[in-house]
Amino acid sequence: MKIPSRHDKPAIAKYWPVMAMVSKHWPKLVLVDPKPLGPETFACRFRDAVRGITEFNQGTDEQLAQVFPWADCFCVSQYGEQVLIGLTTEVNKAKKATQKSAEFGTTISGSVEPTSEEFNPQDERVLAAIVLLLEMNFLQHAILSNTTKTQAEKHLIGLRPLEMVEQNGTLTIF
Repeated sequence: MKIPSRHDKPAIAKYWPVMAMVSKHWPKLVLVDPKPLGPETFACRFRDAVRGITEFNQGTDEQLAQVFPWADCFCVSQYGEQVLIGLTTEVNKAKKATQKSAEFGTTISGSVEPTSEEFNPQDERVLAAIVLLLEMNFLQHAILSNTTKTQAEKHLIGLRPLEMVEQNGTLTIF
């Protein structure tokens, strides 16, 4: 029997790093940037590669052992410009939470206050996380005390344009 190319060993090799990440974190959700493919194309090819291991016996025994626990119950779905992989119930919860956030807007108001003239690594991680949440549309806007526009701009990754306004020691990002 000839194996369709979308289920063969080269296809599995292409998607194996993502399958290994899903196996490592299962049952937690995994968010994947599918570029250069579009999210739907990546999702279809990923499903095909998993089937190549489980139904067409094209993977190694080790690959089958890692994929088997989740192969019958995973969901891979477009999530904005990315792909979300996990249990169907968890993927649906994440997508609904994003829809609610987009409908009603989420606001974060807080203070990232350095203990000295420089941010410490933990302050930087908090600021990076807030900027990422804003860029991914999980947050509508953030109001940060004792944070400058320059500090926040270091963490931009370009998912969407953000406006930043500094006023009276407060940085508002939206």
